[in-house]
Amino acid sequence: MLSRMKRLPALLLLLVCLGSSLTGASLHPYNPEQPFDSQAALAATDFSTPLSGDAKVYAGQCHISVLVMGSLGPLYSWFGHVAFLVEEPDGRSIVYDYGVFDTSKPGFFLDFLKGRMLYNVWRTDGTWRLRSEEESGRSIIRYDLPLSDSQKLGMIRFLEENTQSGNDQYLYHFYRDNCSTRIRDIVDAATGGAFKDWAETQPIAPTSYRSAANRKLSRNPALCWILNFLQGPSVDTRLSLWDAMFLPDTLGGAIGDFFGIQGEVVQEGTIANKDGSPFLALVILPLAIGLCLSSMLILVREKPLWHWMMGTILFVLGLLSCVLLYGMCLTDLDMTWGNTTILYLNPLLFVAMRSIHKGEEERARWILKGLSVPALAVLALSLCNPYGSNFGTELLVLPIYLTAWVRGGRLTRLQSPRPETVSPHA
Repeated sequence: MLSRMKRLPALLLLLVCLGSSLTGASLHPYNPEQPFDSQAALAATDFSTPLSGDAKVYAGQCHISVLVMGSLGPLYSWFGHVAFLVEEPDGRSIVYDYGVFDTSKPGFFLDFLKGRMLYNVWRTDGTWRLRSEEESGRSIIRYDLPLSDSQKLGMIRFLEENTQSGNDQYLYHFYRDNCSTRIRDIVDAATGGAFKDWAETQPIAPTSYRSAANRKLSRNPALCWILNFLQGPSVDTRLSLWDAMFLPDTLGGAIGDFFGIQGEVVQEGTIANKDGSPFLALVILPLAIGLCLSSMLILVREKPLWHWMMGTILFVLGLLSCVLLYGMCLTDLDMTWGNTTILYLNPLLFVAMRSIHKGEEERARWILKGLSVPALAVLALSLCNPYGSNFGTELLVLPIYLTAWVRGGRLTRLQSPRPETVSPHA
């Protein structure tokens, strides 16, 4: 009876963790209030009424292009960038950029952690802007949009309204509302919805937000693993070409196919845009690290050393679970909600760490055994998803948890040095 009462706190903590997992997706329903309702402004913009007089002359001499730019060194530029270039009749040019941010703005990093990232729309001189991008060394491809005069004038009017003070901020979303999707939506509005209708019927290889993003993120395997660990199943559904245009290079290719145009290479670029290997970042490396740590735990002979090693590992994993709980329950980062990783990587790890510190290896063994069961179940479900899932975390922690089952529970068989015995005939 007493042993059961001792297990009560751990069971209660497990229920809390499970409850967090089940309710995480409903704690913060994603319903962003944009500072400027661009969708309403697009719906109210006239893209079809025939022009006459000065307006027709002006629009007829304007040229609108989409600039698709390659990646740069910093993380935020790994996905590339996209912008509008408007060339006016008097020879001036203007670049309209979405997804611009300023890290020196008060509260920027706190808002970033909360998932409340207000990004800006910039209107800058086209000559200066192009020169700046060319000097950066990134690749630049230009798509001249074959729009009617009404479509061009409507797009310019909207862009001017969107870049006015008070209208030039929006609530950024990594996948659904970034620099690329804003350009996509404007092109779609100018074509009367034809661009979206076309994109949703185009066949593409099975992909999800996670798997598409991993091709860029896997340049840094550690960062790729961390971001996959934080994201839940909402990023694992199959995408249409319309959704996949959150990536600038995908948007550029779709614009070329829809309008039947070839992109003009403005600059080849001196920076390699080669994607990394998601298989290396999310399978080989985490599994190798997990097997290495588990082998060390199994082979170590000294009990104090084992205590230190396992305690440190559980502490680090416990900290990661706290970060995950924060993202699931206390932020507007909807891609973290409902993350099933919390079923097997949660604050119960601190209980196991404390048990090891107190010399109660049996309790730690049962906690790790218990956590290995949902980890195996989640791994099996992840492997069944053809669009990509977060199995990198399971491959890292499962070998560690399974040490609790190896050789009949070796955690309880680590022995301290035997005390000296005294002979009865001494």
